[in-house]
Amino acid sequence: MTRWVCGGLLVLFAVPPVVAQPAPVPPLPPGVPDPTPRPRRPVGPVPGGSPTAPPKFDRHGDPLPTGAVARCGTVRLRHGPEPLALAFAQDGKTLGSLSNTPDGVRAWDPATGKEVGRLNSPVRFAALARDGSVVFVDEDRCRHWVPLTNAVRDLPEKSLPEGGQCLAVNPNLRSFAVGTPQKVVLVDLLTGKHTHELKFPGDQPVTRLVYSSDGRWLAGAGQNSAVFLWDLRTFKRVRTYQTDRNMPDFAFSTDGTRLAVAGERLRVFPTDSEEPVDGYKAPEGEFVSPRFSGDGKWVFAVTNSGDFVRVNAETGEADEPRPAPGDGGLRPPLAVAPEGAFVAAVDQSGGIRIWNPRTGKGPDAERLPVLVRPGFSPDGRTVWALATEGGLHSFDAATGKPGKPVNLPLAEDIGVNWDPAARRATSVLGGDDLVLQVIDADTLKTLGKLSVPQNAGLPVPAFCPTDPNRVALFLQGSVLVCNVATGKTLHAVHLGRPDDSPPSNGAISPDGRLVAVASGGSLTVWELATAKKRFDFGALANGAVGAAFSADGRKLVGWDPTGNVVVFDLRFGTVARRITVDGPGGEGVSVAFSPDGKRLAVGGHDGRVAVWDVGTGDPVVTFDRHDGSVTGLAWGPDGTRVASAATDGTVLVWAVPEKGGAPPEAVVAGFDEAFKLLGSPDAAAAQRGMELLYRNPVEAAKQCRDRVPVPAAAAPGRIAKLIADLDDEEFQVRAAAARDLEAIGGEAVAALKKVAAASGSAEVRKLAGEVATRIEAGAPRADDVRSVRAIEVLEGIGTPEARAVLAAWAAGPPGRRLTTEAAAALGRLKASGK
Repeated sequence: MTRWVCGGLLVLFAVPPVVAQPAPVPPLPPGVPDPTPRPRRPVGPVPGGSPTAPPKFDRHGDPLPTGAVARCGTVRLRHGPEPLALAFAQDGKTLGSLSNTPDGVRAWDPATGKEVGRLNSPVRFAALARDGSVVFVDEDRCRHWVPLTNAVRDLPEKSLPEGGQCLAVNPNLRSFAVGTPQKVVLVDLLTGKHTHELKFPGDQPVTRLVYSSDGRWLAGAGQNSAVFLWDLRTFKRVRTYQTDRNMPDFAFSTDGTRLAVAGERLRVFPTDSEEPVDGYKAPEGEFVSPRFSGDGKWVFAVTNSGDFVRVNAETGEADEPRPAPGDGGLRPPLAVAPEGAFVAAVDQSGGIRIWNPRTGKGPDAERLPVLVRPGFSPDGRTVWALATEGGLHSFDAATGKPGKPVNLPLAEDIGVNWDPAARRATSVLGGDDLVLQVIDADTLKTLGKLSVPQNAGLPVPAFCPTDPNRVALFLQGSVLVCNVATGKTLHAVHLGRPDDSPPSNGAISPDGRLVAVASGGSLTVWELATAKKRFDFGALANGAVGAAFSADGRKLVGWDPTGNVVVFDLRFGTVARRITVDGPGGEGVSVAFSPDGKRLAVGGHDGRVAVWDVGTGDPVVTFDRHDGSVTGLAWGPDGTRVASAATDGTVLVWAVPEKGGAPPEAVVAGFDEAFKLLGSPDAAAAQRGMELLYRNPVEAAKQCRDRVPVPAAAAPGRIAKLIADLDDEEFQVRAAAARDLEAIGGEAVAALKKVAAASGSAEVRKLAGEVATRIEAGAPRADDVRSVRAIEVLEGIGTPEARAVLAAWAAGPPGRRLTTEAAAALGRLKASGK
C-alpha cells in the first residue's frame, strides 16, 4: 500500500516540464545518485529497435507515450488507477498527487489540469516537505527528491526503521517521522540517524502521521486505534482522541491549535485538551477526509455519498452538502489549497477533480469511465470500446476525437459484454431464470435471448469470428454453443457438475469446430461435433485464466495470472512458443493475435503493451504506457496498429514497427541441425530450427526445396487393391491391408471414407471407417511434423521463391499432409494480398 502524509506548510513545487522523452538534468553534486528514470516491472524486454520519433501530443496537448499515434480520452488529472494522496503547495498554484505507480509523484496546474512534473520512481509511501521536496521510500530505502534540481539523494541504508508504513516531514526540514508497529521513529533528514522513538499503543502499525505547522505536535493513528498526539518538546504522548473509525483520518488547523478527526461524527478538538472545542456540536452524518480552510474557520470534508460539505469549525454547523462538479461523486483523499482557492479530491472514476469551492468551477478533464474490449472498424478509421457501465464509445483512430456514445438498450447492466468484430453486445437479464440478451450494436435491436441453465452461473459469451449468429456461452460445468436467431443450443460440452465446477471462459475457433476452455486453472480444447476433449494442455505454470485462437485457427494462446503466455500449435497439440511477461500483477494480462497470426500483443497490469514475433519468439517492441492496467487489446485490420484500453479511461493507438530490434543469434550449428530440429517432438527445440530459417529467408527456400521432396504417390490401383483386401476371407490378408493403408496415410482417407459410407458389407464399412479414423487421429509422423513446420516458415517468409516451393508441394498426391498444408498456406497468402 502507498501512503502520503503532508506535514507543515507547503511551498511551490519547482518541477521540470513533462516531455515525452526524459529531459536532461543538470550536473549532480558529488555523492548524489543519478535520478534518470528507469522502467520498472516491464511487460517485456525493450529491444534495441524500440520506436524513436519526435514527441507527439494528443488532442489536449499532452504528450503521448513513444510509439503512440493517438489517445482516446485524456490523462489530464489522472495519476494511475487511483491517486492515494493529494496536497497543494503553499501558494495554491500546484497540486501534488501520489499513486502506487512507477512514477509515484506528480505535480499539476490546478487552473488548467495540465501535468507540470513528475518523479519517475515507484513509491511505497512518501511525504511532501515544506520546501516542496519529497521524502519517499522506494522498495526498502529512504530517498529525498529535490524537484528544483531533479536530484535524488539516497539516505543511508539503515535510515528506514524496520516495518515502516508511513512518514511525515517536520516543517523544520531537519527530520522526519516514520510509523512502524508499536512506535514512531524520528529520523535525521541529513544523516539518516534515528534520534527518538515515540511509543505507539497496541500492536498495529501506524498508518498516518501529520505534523502541526509549527512542528510542535505530531499526530498519528493506525488500524483499530485512536488518534494520538505527541508533544515534540518532551517527546511524550499527551493526548488520546477516541474515534470509532478504523484507520481514522485527521488534520491540523493552520495555526496548529486544533485537530479535526473523522469518525461517525466529525469532531474538532483543541490540541491542549481531549474534549471537543467549546460550543462545537458535531454535525449529523458521517464524513471522511477532513481538512481545514486556510483561515481555520471551516472544515471541508466528503460525505459517504460522495458529496462535498463545509462545516463551521467553531459551531459544527454544516452547510448543505453539494455534489462534486463533473460526473460522479467524490472519495478520499481531499486537499484544500491555502485560502480555500481550490479543493481537490478523487472522483468515482479514480481521476482527480479540482474546483473552486465558491464557484464550483474547475478544469474539465472530459473524464471517461474504465474502458474494455477495444476494436477497430473494418476500415480501421474508428476505434470502439465498451465502458464498464455498458455504453459504447467511438473515437477517430488518427486523432482520438470522440464520437457520439452509443447507449445500449440494456434491460439490466449485469454481465455486460461485447464483441467488436461481431458488433454484438450482451447482458444478462436477472430473475428466476437467467437470460442472455444479444443486441446488434449498430441497429440497437435485440437479436435474441438465450436461456441460461439453472445454477450455471453468469455466462461469459464468445462469438464465432466467422459467424456472429453463433455464440459460445462459458458456464460453470459446461459450454453451450447457441444460435442467436433461434435461441437453440447447437452443441454442448460438459465439463463437470455445475455446483462442483468453477466458472469458465475461453474462445470458439474461427471455423466453429472447437472451443478452448479455461476453467479452474486448466486449459482444454474440445471438438464440438463430438463433445470430446481433443487436447489438455498443462503448460501454464499457475493455471490458465484466458485463451484466444489465431485467425487461421492453427494456434491457440493461453495465459496465466502470473504472466506466463504460451502459444500452442493445434495441428499437433504441442507448445509452439513460450513468453514470460514480467510483472503483470494479478490477472492483469491481455493478449491478442495479429490478423495474420504472426505477432502477439500482450498488455500488462503495469500499463505497458509488448508485441512479440510468434515465429521467432523475438520481442518486436514494448510501448510505455497507460496510467492503469490494460483491459483489452485489438489489432487494426492491416496489422500495423494496436489499440489498448485501460482502467485509466483511455484507449491508446500504437504504431507497430515492421521490424523489431536486432534479434539474438540462433544457437543452431547450421541447416542440417535446423531440419533435424524441425521434426523434434520438443517444441522449444523445433523453434530454434525455425528461427534459423526465418532469419535466412533466401537460403531457407532453397533448403526446404532440397530437403523436403514431394512424396511419391501410391502406385496406381494400390489403394483400391488394399481396400478390396479388407473384404478378404482371410484375417491375415485383411489385417495386412489395414496396416498398409495406414502406412500410406492421408492419401487413402478419401477412398476409405467412401467405402465406409457405401460398401454393401457391414464388416468392410466398419473396418474402413476404423482405418480412416486411426489415420486422421494418429500421432503425427516426424516427416509430417517437419514438413508442416517448414510450410509455416515459408508462409511466414512469403517471398516468390518460398511461394514456388509451396506450389510444388501443393501439387503433390491428394490427401498427403504436405499437399494439403501447402495448398492451405498458398490460399492464405493469396487471400492476404501479400
